[in-house]
Amino acid sequence: VQCVGVRAWQAGEENPRLACGLIQSAHDCSEGGLAVALSECCLSQERGRGAPKLLGAQVELAHQDSVRAEAMLFGESQARILASVAKPFLPKVLGQAAILGIPAARIGVVGGQLLRIRYGKSDYSWPLNDLHNAWWTAIRRRMESRPQTRSNTKT
Repeated sequence: VQCVGVRAWQAGEENPRLACGLIQSAHDCSEGGLAVALSECCLSQERGRGAPKLLGAQVELAHQDSVRAEAMLFGESQARILASVAKPFLPKVLGQAAILGIPAARIGVVGGQLLRIRYGKSDYSWPLNDLHNAWWTAIRRRMESRPQTRSNTKT
């Protein structure tokens, strides 16, 4: 499965002429940026209740001198979709995007036990188990870190 970055897709708009049933999954990048969307994709599948199926990704982004790594990875610009496409269908999806004037590019592959993102000289890597644990325990850790308050009301 190939990761495809699709830009200039209207937020929330379905484009059946592009998809044609060839896109296996799609994720909006407007909340948290590309890195957050990638991590959510890696963690979002479940085999059953409480049994996550963690699926890694290796992504290599073309470096742009005018864009810092933080902006590239966490920028919340609108109308960006991260899509996965089976390898045999990648040329067709990219070709259809080009015909429709939708900028799209292959940015990586799905698989493995890591989320790895390369951008210019920056190389980031996270084990999926660590990402899942951070996500799964986030609320509990936040609640446990808050000081306990007492009520001054009498009964």
